[in-house]
Amino acid sequence: VNKNFYLDAAYGYSVMPVKSGARPFSFRHRDSYFNLSSASLNAQLYLKSGYPMEPYLTIGGGVYPWVFRSGMFGGSAWPAPARPQASLRASSPGINIGFGVEANLLLRLTALFELRYTYLFSRDPKRFWTNDLTQVDFLGISLGVIYYFERR
Repeated sequence: VNKNFYLDAAYGYSVMPVKSGARPFSFRHRDSYFNLSSASLNAQLYLKSGYPMEPYLTIGGGVYPWVFRSGMFGGSAWPAPARPQASLRASSPGINIGFGVEANLLLRLTALFELRYTYLFSRDPKRFWTNDLTQVDFLGISLGVIYYFERR
């Protein structure tokens, strides 16, 4: 939009282990994971532009398909507790907000550090027949390298 404000469309995939004490409905699978995809649109406001370190704020939202599984990249989906024919999977709307810093390494190459809080509106008692599954939220930490085809 301008040199300090950008719109960013992104797709991501995350796998998060579920601690035994935090597993919904007392599931005690040996291996339990929360698999999450994301398709989001975010606004980024760079607080300083044209410096070696460029801090920014980000806010956005999107659609987040998710599933609780017994395996990291596969395995069976957990059944809903009161409705075993339905699995604990859905696509939920969500919002995110964060703070990051880009460090310029070369003309078109930057290093990235970002903290991003994401909140999913995943509660659906009609689908899962329970009020025990509440909204899901988490704090993500990203480290990475960005290559710009055209310098912003």
